[in-house]
Amino acid sequence: MSAEMVAAVTGYLEDAYLIYTVEIFSLNTSVRKTNPKKVYCADHALALAMSGSMTDDYGKVLENIIFMQLRRETDKIYYGKTPSGYEIDFVTLERGQQISGDRLPRLVQVCADMDEPETRERELRALQEGMSLYGVKNAEIVAENTEETVQGAEGKIHIIPAWKFLLQEEE
Repeated sequence: MSAEMVAAVTGYLEDAYLIYTVEIFSLNTSVRKTNPKKVYCADHALALAMSGSMTDDYGKVLENIIFMQLRRETDKIYYGKTPSGYEIDFVTLERGQQISGDRLPRLVQVCADMDEPETRERELRALQEGMSLYGVKNAEIVAENTEETVQGAEGKIHIIPAWKFLLQEEE
């Protein structure tokens, strides 16, 4: 399938609200347009059924669910990349807010299981670097069942169980 055809099909699926694409967070428009987009599905069960995967990836499903919750709150959803190459799952702005150097984004990381030391370290490091990069003092990790607050040099990282995150009222 050619790149033009993939772009056309992606556009059709977006127009039908079956998928959503997310650009990288950057002040530079050309960086946003040239970096790959992440794709989220409006129905995560349909995405699992069509993926052909023999095993369910709970982390990806949880990330998709959190994306859909954030989509209810704002249309300004991006992903981030730190200078060290760590990915921040969601960098969001308030509805209608434009990307600018004087507005602080919300940073949200999604991790199904925070019990593995390597996973915990990776998720915390990504957010700590992102907080430093964007000047943010509070960030969130949505996990399956973990709840705690981690204080770092950059600020606080609130680890929130998914059910609690999904039940939060909009501020």
